[in-house]
Amino acid sequence: MGIKEFTENIAEKMQARLKGVEITPTENVKNNGVVLHGLTFRREGNNVASVLYMERWFDLFKRNILLTEEILEQVIQTYEEHAEPNMPVLENYLSSSELVKQITVHLLNLKKNRKMIEERKLVHYKVPKTDLVCLFYIKVTHIGEVSGEIVLTKDLMELYLPAFVSSEALYHEVMGQISWKDLYFKSLTELVYEDMEEKGIDAEPIPETNSLYVLGTESKIFGAMAILSEAGRRLILEQFPSGKVTVLPSSVHETLLMETIDEEDVWSLQKTVKDVNRTQVEEVDFLSDNVYHFDANTGELVIATMDESEVEEE
Repeated sequence: MGIKEFTENIAEKMQARLKGVEITPTENVKNNGVVLHGLTFRREGNNVASVLYMERWFDLFKRNILLTEEILEQVIQTYEEHAEPNMPVLENYLSSSELVKQITVHLLNLKKNRKMIEERKLVHYKVPKTDLVCLFYIKVTHIGEVSGEIVLTKDLMELYLPAFVSSEALYHEVMGQISWKDLYFKSLTELVYEDMEEKGIDAEPIPETNSLYVLGTESKIFGAMAILSEAGRRLILEQFPSGKVTVLPSSVHETLLMETIDEEDVWSLQKTVKDVNRTQVEEVDFLSDNVYHFDANTGELVIATMDESEVEEE
């Protein structure tokens, strides 16, 4: 049994258990062309659907860790715990004059996401001199909590954000909304020690090397874009007054930074990035195999490991 058949089987069994909810097996293309199989739930009278992805449950099923009936109970419980019976009316939500304040940016690899961008006609901003692209997502909030995101298409932008005549204008507006309070900038040593403390591991304080830092968002999700914000630049300048840093793309969720030095071995750093991407990073979270140089004084991000002529243009 493949994951598609498995998902359809769970959907059929759930539909017999849950009344007033339409359950549909779906295949969604996510970042980097990764296809995820899920169940879409839509309550009667609700114009917003929720999705549960089935990959982790299918893995447990394949390894004979859980039986189908056990998985069914877990999926039902998960859905009921996260169901939103009173989501906002989407039309009213999108028509709000404050809509731009609900938009966030995801920094992704251009080449791996070009097909999705073109087929779905997504609003995007190509980051100059890089292989990266920014996509825009509308955060849907309910009772103060973020309950989902809607990717911004050209049609939605034309209809609900007519004041923005270009994706570049929208990009600068959204990035300017980011506060330093939305970000974290800590040494890798500090983060490792905090993680050990959270897990209850008794360890002596780790000597601080002040060499490698992590920049991301407090939400820990899609924080790689933080380096492009004014707030991110200020945090970097506080730690590195020269403003010149080398950027290792950890994933779409965060970046690793170190001060750029004259004798830097960029190619060895790139090899490390590639090795980590192949062994530690999920395909859906991949950002780039390249190493970058960033100047926090000017906000310019450039690829350090390939000729500028090789950078893919729009």
